[in-house]
Amino acid sequence: MNPSEEGHPVLSIKVFFLLIFYSFWLKVLSFPALVEKTERFRNRSVDSHLPPDTVLLILENIWRECTFILCTLLRSPKPCLRRSLVLYHWCCMNGIDAQLVIGVKKVSSRPVSHAWIILQGHPLHEDEGELSSYTPFLTVPSGRGDQNAG
Repeated sequence: MNPSEEGHPVLSIKVFFLLIFYSFWLKVLSFPALVEKTERFRNRSVDSHLPPDTVLLILENIWRECTFILCTLLRSPKPCLRRSLVLYHWCCMNGIDAQLVIGVKKVSSRPVSHAWIILQGHPLHEDEGELSSYTPFLTVPSGRGDQNAG
């Protein structure tokens, strides 16, 4: 996925297939095994030459595509994990420093989990105040500490 794909059907198709890919693997692999599989996509030899504004624009488009596909087409009430995996996947493939975070909080004595990605210390499309109520229990770094994304 590159800037020329913004708003292009190719972006929607790639996002759709990545969502199917991760939906399948979430059912058959343990989460640590899934993270290991995702990390294989990490391209350590790539340095993103995309301007930070372009990176954010692409990630916002991917976020919207994921949300539309998961919530509208697939009727998923909880799209955050698969959406975050697709966003993290894109960051890994494009040499963007990002973290995948999974947190948990208690609501009416029941645990509730949420997943999000962090770019340069800030969550993408998330309210930092709301996220402060979650206790992160898993953070997966991208391994690209030399890249800025906005």
